[in-house]
Amino acid sequence: MTKSFLQAWHYRISYADNLFSVYLNDRLVGNIQKPLSGRWPVYAIINDRLYSFSKKKSLCTSIIVVDEISKDHIGIIKLPFLSPLLPSVKFAFATGEKFVWQADIFFSLHWKWMLENENVMEAIDNLAQQRNSGVIAIPEYKQGTDLLIITGFFLSLLRRSKLSMGLWGLKRNIMRFSKDH
Repeated sequence: MTKSFLQAWHYRISYADNLFSVYLNDRLVGNIQKPLSGRWPVYAIINDRLYSFSKKKSLCTSIIVVDEISKDHIGIIKLPFLSPLLPSVKFAFATGEKFVWQADIFFSLHWKWMLENENVMEAIDNLAQQRNSGVIAIPEYKQGTDLLIITGFFLSLLRRSKLSMGLWGLKRNIMRFSKDH
């Protein structure tokens, strides 16, 4: 079953000075700071909060999400063993909520978040109008929505980076993003 999407926003991603900025209807939602030389952690600034995404290697790579101000453990993202090829990632919040992020198209920014088999957010890129822009549909904007938005784009950029051997996304300085500020 899918919730009907009552709200939709135009998104735009810009890149400058190792920082991806995500805008909804021209309002800054947050920034993702690209690691230098592909090193971890990756930092995100959302609503004046600083979050870190730290990679922990094992058979299935995990990414620990921490609120750097309060030092609270927010959750853990579990990437499958063949994460570049498998379009599904699990995000378990410390509160017990378990979301699934799914990419719908190989290289695009088309992705969605699901909670108990229901779509709770979907981002669809619009390559016809402007690169790295599109629409995000959300049934309800509530606390934590901005973190899901930024984490969704982080996972999409990470996936694109791995699939393109670092040419797109988080790993290299060669970017095909607009230089908007």
